[in-house]
Amino acid sequence: MRVPGFAYLYASLVVGRVSGQMVGVALILFVLSRYHSPQLAGLTAFLAVAPGLVLSPIAGALLDRFGRARLVMLDNLVAAATGLLVAGLSWRHALPAPLLLSIVFVSSLTLPLSNGGARSLFPILAPRRLWERANALDSTGHVIATLLGA
Repeated sequence: MRVPGFAYLYASLVVGRVSGQMVGVALILFVLSRYHSPQLAGLTAFLAVAPGLVLSPIAGALLDRFGRARLVMLDNLVAAATGLLVAGLSWRHALPAPLLLSIVFVSSLTLPLSNGGARSLFPILAPRRLWERANALDSTGHVIATLLGA
């Protein structure tokens, strides 16, 4: 598509989605290797997803009110900060399981902002006649991210 800015947006979304898939897998493997507990790994996976699902309906209103790009960046900053926090505390052997679960819970809260915010940028950037093509590319990006990241 020859819409200014669309290629950059699409590339950044695919890279972000691939990394999100990788983080999900890496987090489970990290918990299994560090704590040797499948139950904790399952609870970690649950807390990485469930709080964000609960807040998804509110995310749409927030995106409309405060701006999509700003809130997508907020989610990316929260993801980076929580990832670095887990890595740093783990490296220092100062990451008990309850703290890990708390950090994962917090990181999940902003996840719907990126998921919904990025998708809602496509109709804004692309002209109406290209909406179907833009949505098809978005769906393809999800498939690519799942295949490459997981």
